[in-house]
Amino acid sequence: MRIIILTLILTLSGCSLIPKSDLELAQSGNDIAQYRLSIELRKKGNIKEANYWLIEATNNGHPFAANDLAYYYRYGNNGFEKNIDEAIIIYKKTASEYYTPYYQRAAISAQASLANIYESGKEVPQNAQEAFKWNLKLAKNNYRDSQLYVAKAYQTGNGVGKSINDAIKWFTESNSFLILGDMYLFGGDVSVDRNKAMEMYLREIHYSGASNSDIAMAKSRIQAMNAFDEPYSNQISIVWSNHELFGRIFTQYKAIFEPRKEPIIVVGARFNNGNCSISMNPANYWRDYSYGEELELGSNAVCDTVYKIEIDTLNYGTVSFRM
Repeated sequence: MRIIILTLILTLSGCSLIPKSDLELAQSGNDIAQYRLSIELRKKGNIKEANYWLIEATNNGHPFAANDLAYYYRYGNNGFEKNIDEAIIIYKKTASEYYTPYYQRAAISAQASLANIYESGKEVPQNAQEAFKWNLKLAKNNYRDSQLYVAKAYQTGNGVGKSINDAIKWFTESNSFLILGDMYLFGGDVSVDRNKAMEMYLREIHYSGASNSDIAMAKSRIQAMNAFDEPYSNQISIVWSNHELFGRIFTQYKAIFEPRKEPIIVVGARFNNGNCSISMNPANYWRDYSYGEELELGSNAVCDTVYKIEIDTLNYGTVSFRM
C-alpha cells in the first residue's frame, strides 16, 4: 500500500516523481523548496512546471531563483520571452534587498548584471550614472574590474562628479600601479612627481597579480626615467661571511650603499669570477635602496678568488666594488 501511495505523489502535470517533503513544502509556500523543485523539474525536462515554481520562489523572496528568472527574461530562453525591462526590475530587487551573508552572492551577481547592462548599451541605452552606481557597490566588495571602472569614472567625471583624489584611491585599491605611475610621470590630473612615479612603477613590478605586459611596461618606464649612466662615486662597502647549510658551504655578501640624490634602483648583480654564481632573491631586484640599506647576495660555493662584485643599477650605471 505504501508503494502505491509513493507512486501517486506527482507534480501538477503528473509526469515526474517528486519527493513528498519537497512538494508539500513548496505547496505551503517555502521558497527554498520551490526553488529546489524548479531545478529538479527542469532537469527532467518539465519546463512549464519548473517555470511555475521558479516564479513562485521568486515571488516568495528567493534571490537565487530571482537571478535565474531575470537571466531567462534577459536572454529569452527556458520558456520565457525576452523582456529586458522585466529582467532589470528583478535584478534591481535582488541587488538592493538581499544583503544577508548567505544571500550576498546573489546580490553581487545581480549587481554585476546591472553594471554590464548599463555599461555596454547593447540591451538598453547606456546610462553612466546607473553603471557607476552598480560598479561602486561591486568595487566595495573588492571586485578589481569594478574598482578600475570606478577609478576611471572619477578621473573623467563619467557618471559621477570628477574627483582625482577618489580616482587615486580606487586606482590604489585596484592595484593599478602602472596607471598611477603614468599619472605622476606625465602630470595632467596631478602634479608631476618623479619619485612618486618611480614608487608606483616599482610596486607594479612586484605586484603578484600584474600581467607580464604591465610589468614590462613599468620596467621600460623606469629605464626611460633613468636613461643615463652616471658613475657612482659615493661610498659602498661589502661584507661577507661563510655559512654551512646541509653540508655545503655558502658565502653571503652584503652590499651597503650610500646613494647621492635618489635611491639606487638595482636590476642585477654578478661576480667577476665565473667559478662562482650569484644568487639573489628576485624580490631584491627592481627595487630602490636607500642610504645604509643592505643588499644581500649569496653564492653557490666558497668564493675565495672573488676580487670584484658588479651591481647593475638604473640610475648610476654599473657599480663595481673590488674586494
